[in-house]
Amino acid sequence: MSKLGEVKGVEVFAAGVHKDVAYTVQDLDAMVENFNRLQSLLRPTVVVGHSESQEWLQDSGIPAAGTVTNLRRKGQTLLADFVEMPVAIAKLVNSRAYRACSSEVYSDFEYGGKRYGPTLRRVALLGGELPAVKTLADLPAAGYSETYLPPRRAVLVLRDVRRAGAGLLRCFSEVRPMAANAAPNADLVQMLTEVGMEPELAASVAGKLTPDEVAEVVRLAGGEVATPEPEEPMTAAEMAKANKAYRSHSEQRPAPMTAARREQLLKSSSLGNAVLRNEQKNRRR
Repeated sequence: MSKLGEVKGVEVFAAGVHKDVAYTVQDLDAMVENFNRLQSLLRPTVVVGHSESQEWLQDSGIPAAGTVTNLRRKGQTLLADFVEMPVAIAKLVNSRAYRACSSEVYSDFEYGGKRYGPTLRRVALLGGELPAVKTLADLPAAGYSETYLPPRRAVLVLRDVRRAGAGLLRCFSEVRPMAANAAPNADLVQMLTEVGMEPELAASVAGKLTPDEVAEVVRLAGGEVATPEPEEPMTAAEMAKANKAYRSHSEQRPAPMTAARREQLLKSSSLGNAVLRNEQKNRRR
């Protein structure tokens, strides 16, 4: 169980002309529809500001500022709930460090050769910045709840696999998180659609492909399926030479400080001179 913040009933977007693009009530309805049917492909998150790099979140160790849920239309306005919000972010909302929000919208989201129209991408929390939609209300106060976060499924993609000695392989890997409600083989289905297959057909054949066929799909989708290349292991002579060099380095010790060098260093400061005078007095006694 984890304590997380949540903000309910947030006004995130509204009909009107924003950045020279007109959005009607019908566009708002399309955004709600796309939000619900594209959850396995596009799960809008809450971020801090409109920066693509999200450096503040990365530096703070917080992966995201929250998740957008329950998108719905009320009159001319879109409302949503923010959940899975880290406590640190929720406290900033309640202190009014973040008072407003601004939505990032795909004007015509395209995936697998199909266009879906206006689609919510993510929602940014704003501090000193002004939102493009000036009619939205300020953020409501954040609450807290004890939430169980089930393990998230992910796909581990291995790239550039090479042999690194007897029984060893060296590779680079990439972890691709999947939505909690993603269908089985969702990542493979996405790759199949990227290479031109209809989404319905991709979903039906994804679980029936052989490993060689999967490798071909990865290659066509822009990934790399490298043929393992032999890499000779270190010989016994090379290992002995490396160990000898390491022992020689670790056994080196700095030369002891000479009396002359010590006196030179002490004379460089008033405190050191006082030490020398005291030592001279002790020697005279």
